Amino acid sequence: MSICKSTSYHYQLGNDFLETVNSYPYLGVTLSDDMKWASHVSNVVKGANSSLGFLRQNLLRRCPPQCRKTAYLSLVRSKLEYSAAAWDPHLKIKIVGEN
Repeated sequence: MSICKSTSYHYQLGNDFLETVNSYPYLGVTLSDDMKWASHVSNVVKGANSSLGFLRQNLLRRCPPQCRKTAYLSLVRSKLEYSAAAWDPHLKIKIVGEN
């Protein structure tokens, strides 16, 4: 993956050319060649929704409210907040729900 304004580069390791990709996960953050966060946000939301669905279907039906809150905070919200400072939008138009 190349992050630059000009044409893409083709990298070679020995006699093998390396595959070009548009995005790559690194330490839980999906980096993309256009430096936009749409793919990262999509992956994070997909993972959080998956965890929330699993909790709703299997574990939290008969739990007390405090147990539900603890499970949500530790298993769902933590996924949403991980590395949020790196991709936190600075433009009001980029914030979901804002006009």
